[in-house]
Parts: sequence; structure tokens; C-alpha cells
Amino acid sequence: MVSTFVFFDDFSTDKVIVALIAIGGLVYGGVLWWKSQLSPEQQKQGKRYVTASLILLAIDVLAWRFADVIIKLVTGSGGL
Repeated sequence: MVSTFVFFDDFSTDKVIVALIAIGGLVYGGVLWWKSQLSPEQQKQGKRYVTASLILLAIDVLAWRFADVIIKLVTGSGGL
């Protein structure tokens, strides 16, 4: 049986905290970017917040998936 990748199959505190930080960064960066009509510096800062939040979320998902694959390979507890 082939297992599928499901991010929300088990909730842990670190995933929830990282997701909340990323969502907060996306919201803050989006608002900053949106409100910076005349200030190019604020626009750049807003873009940086959005980019950093997306990178944080991607790193968290990839790290979790990498650890899951390694644990399954080491323990032999099923397919990838």
C-alpha cells in the first residue's frame, strides 16, 4: 500500500506555532506592502516579510517530510 503525503495527519505544537508565525508574517507583510503606496522602502520591507514567511513555511513542511521519510526508512514501517 502506498502512503500519501498529508501534512495535517498529526498536529504537533511546533507545526502550529510555525504556521501561526508564518501566517502572521504574511498578514503583516501584506498589510505593510499594501499601505506603502508612496514609500518604496516600506514596500521592500513588506515584500521581504512575505518572502521570509513563505520560506519559513516551506522549510517547515520540507523538514517535517524529510524527517518522516528518514524515520520510515530506518524503522521499515511502510512505504514512502
